[in-house]
Amino acid sequence: MKTISKTIRRLSTGSIGVLTAALLVITPSFALTATTTETTPTTDAACTRFATLASTSSTRMNERIAAMEVDFQKRLSIISARHDEVDQKVATFRTTALDKFDLKVTELKSKTGLTTEQLTAIDTFVTSMKEAQAARAQAVDSARAAYRAALSEEITAHQARLLQAALVFQRSVSAAFTKAQTNCADKTAGVTLRTEIKTARDVFQTARKAEVTGSSVKQLAETRRTAIKAANEEFVKKVKEYTATLKTALETTS
Repeated sequence: MKTISKTIRRLSTGSIGVLTAALLVITPSFALTATTTETTPTTDAACTRFATLASTSSTRMNERIAAMEVDFQKRLSIISARHDEVDQKVATFRTTALDKFDLKVTELKSKTGLTTEQLTAIDTFVTSMKEAQAARAQAVDSARAAYRAALSEEITAHQARLLQAALVFQRSVSAAFTKAQTNCADKTAGVTLRTEIKTARDVFQTARKAEVTGSSVKQLAETRRTAIKAANEEFVKKVKEYTATLKTALETTS
């Protein structure tokens, strides 16, 4: 669960983080230093500069968002692979445990002097134990399946919200450049552009910080853990009951 939580946290700090780096590209350099008439470009130069920056920022933002979507799918694949790995380990563990159980039963039934009643008691014990084990496996698998379904929904919704925040950021920046190009003759256009980009960036960063799913994932994991614990406790209870019954039968002599 900790590994999955880390993977989810990276959805907010991984590929999306590069979007803010794009700000270094789309913020006009002259807007940062244009404080006097001497440092302000001519109208034609400013208009050309805004157009160039708008084109560059659009290309970079499209690339970043595409990369983010690819990264989302990659992380979902990683989680799916980890689930498959767990399934394989669980299946192997169960098969090994069952083989050991059957071996112990075979050894028990091979002892000399067992009565017909005792052999029947062993068979009853085996049947009861395997039913209890099957019930536990079903309960555990159901808990794990419910956890995974809820986790998938959580991650999918999380990714959708992050993508939406990125698209809003992209549209805000695009609108800022459109405005700057329209008002390129205004000496304050560069400063206004810089301010609007900063505002868009701040809104985007706030949206990212709000996208914290760690507590939700922990709650899902806790629900799964509780269900599995209950299934294990019920199984242990049955094992003690069936073992005691078998012990009594084996200690009884005709």
